[in-house]
Amino acid sequence: MTLNLEKIVKTDRITTGAQTISSFILFLYFPIGVILAAFRICLTINFLCAQILFNLLCFRDNMIRRAFERLYFAVLGIVHVQPNMKLHQRHCMLVANKLTNIDGVFLSILCNCSYACNEKHTSVLRWLLRIVNLHENPEQRMSLLETGNTSLLVQPESYPTCGAALLKFRSGLFDNEKQIQPMTIKLKRPFPISGGTLGSSWVQDLLWTYFCPLSVYEVKVHPVICKESEEAADLFRDRVRKSMSQALGIPCSNYDASDVEELIKRKKFESRRPQQHLESRQESAINPRTKMMAKQVKDILPHVPLPIILSDLVKTKSVDVTVANILEGVVKFVPETSISSPSTSQVVTKQPSPFKGAGFSRNAGERHMTLQEKKEAFLNKARENYLKKHGLQ
Repeated sequence: MTLNLEKIVKTDRITTGAQTISSFILFLYFPIGVILAAFRICLTINFLCAQILFNLLCFRDNMIRRAFERLYFAVLGIVHVQPNMKLHQRHCMLVANKLTNIDGVFLSILCNCSYACNEKHTSVLRWLLRIVNLHENPEQRMSLLETGNTSLLVQPESYPTCGAALLKFRSGLFDNEKQIQPMTIKLKRPFPISGGTLGSSWVQDLLWTYFCPLSVYEVKVHPVICKESEEAADLFRDRVRKSMSQALGIPCSNYDASDVEELIKRKKFESRRPQQHLESRQESAINPRTKMMAKQVKDILPHVPLPIILSDLVKTKSVDVTVANILEGVVKFVPETSISSPSTSQVVTKQPSPFKGAGFSRNAGERHMTLQEKKEAFLNKARENYLKKHGLQ
C-alpha cells in the first residue's frame, strides 16, 4: 500500500479528526500551556548558562552533569526512555529517523553524543549544544569519531515526518562510513499535537514542545550494520533504511526531500490562489446595473482599473460620487497604461484638459482656480467627451 505524502508529512499542527474529549481538554489547557511555554523559555536560558559552566569545569560524560541534564529536560517536559543503552557503541555514526526539527538536539544531549545537521549555527551555539555542520568534509567527521570519545547522531531524512513511513535518506552520508548504528525514535504526547509540520521551523517546533505538558521520546538503539565488501553506498543506505523501517513497523516510502519541497511550494501557491482570484469572484457576483455604471465611469476615467471602480460603486451606488471619490483621491489606485490595438487605424487626437494637476500654470486665471472649481471643470470636460463619444449631444 502506497501512502500519500500528505499522510507522511503533516500539514496541520493539531491533528484533525481527534476525539471530542481530547479537543475540549486541549481548549481548556491552552492558557496553561502558554504560561508553561513562557516559563520553560526562561529555564532554557538558564540551562544554556549552566552548559557554559559545565563545559569549562567537567567532561560531557560526568555523572553529576548527566543527572542534571536529565532533570532539566524533565522540567522542560522532555522525557527520554532508552531501554537498551548497552548496545550504544562509541566512535560510531548513529542514524535516526526525524520527527521534529529539534529532536536531534535533545537526543544528542540526553544520549551524550554530537549532532550533525544541515542548519548553520553560530560557533557558540554549536559548542554548547554539540552541533556539527554536515557541510564539513567527511575527513573532519571521521576525525571527530576517531579522536573524540563520542558518537555522531545523523538524521538523513531532510524533513520531519509523523512516523507513518520513512522518507528516502540523503545521499553522501554513507559513502565513507563502514559501520552504521540505527536508532529509532517514537514520540508520544498526551494531546493530538504533531511534532513537526510541513515547512515548520525549529523555533515553532520548540515552542509547541514547550507548550505540551509532556513529550516522551522512546529511543531504541539497534545493533551495528557493517558495510559489505564492494557494496555500493546506495545499497548500503537502503539496507539501513529497511532495517529501521522494520524496527519501527512502518513502510519505506519512495518520496525524498525534493518531493517534500514541491509539496511545500504547492501548498503556498494554493494558499495564495484565493487572494489572487478574489477580484474576479467579486466581479462575477456584482449585478448587471453596477457593471453598467462601472462602464460609464470607465469611459469617463479610462486610466482607472475596473476592479477599483467596481469596489467603490458597490459602496456608493452612484456614478457621480465614484468619479468624485477618484478625482479627490479618496480611492487609491495605480493608473492603467492604455495599449493601442494594432488592428485599428483610427488616430485619436489628444485634447487639452482644463485640469492641469499639481503643476504651476502660466495662466493667472488657472492659478487662482480653487480645487473645487478644477474638479468641476474636469467633470464637465469628461461628461462632454462622454456625450460626444456616444452621440448624445
